[in-house]
Amino acid sequence: MLSSAFSLFVILYMPEPGYENALIAEELVDWMNKHFAEPSTEQGDMLNKLEKPWENTSFWSYLTK
Repeated sequence: MLSSAFSLFVILYMPEPGYENALIAEELVDWMNKHFAEPSTEQGDMLNKLEKPWENTSFWSYLTK
């Protein structure tokens, strides 16, 4: 947890030289994908094959990820 907070701090407050005024959107997306896992493709494929995927217990948690 501390490592993810520190890496976010570095992205926000310690930009690389020459990038002080640059947009950091890509860096934030990379940080988010690294520290907060997205749902797996396999789980999405499994839900996609169901006739009524919303009745599966993992459906809503998959959508919120």
